Amino acid sequence: IFIKYSCDITPDAKIGNVIFRHPLGIVIGGGAVLEDGVIIHQNVTFGALRFDEKERRGIMCRQLVKNNTIICTGAKILGDIPDGATVVGYNKIILK
Repeated sequence: IFIKYSCDITPDAKIGNVIFRHPLGIVIGGGAVLEDGVIIHQNVTFGALRFDEKERRGIMCRQLVKNNTIICTGAKILGDIPDGATVVGYNKIILK
């Protein structure tokens, strides 16, 4: 998947029955949990928000994406996401 589609999916990520609509440039870090029915479009990143200089890697965080969520083109989900949050637009978190 890395060579053919330029995707980097960490083996520690927990991925259910996910649909990759346009599987190009997708990065999924080890803290991501994607439940069944999630749809992901191209150039989407799930990963760390901060970098540990000593370990030379991202600081572990967790993104939980619930059933039947659509992640649109170019989305960057970085760091932890609060429970019950809906994220829309640039740096906006809308709580239910």
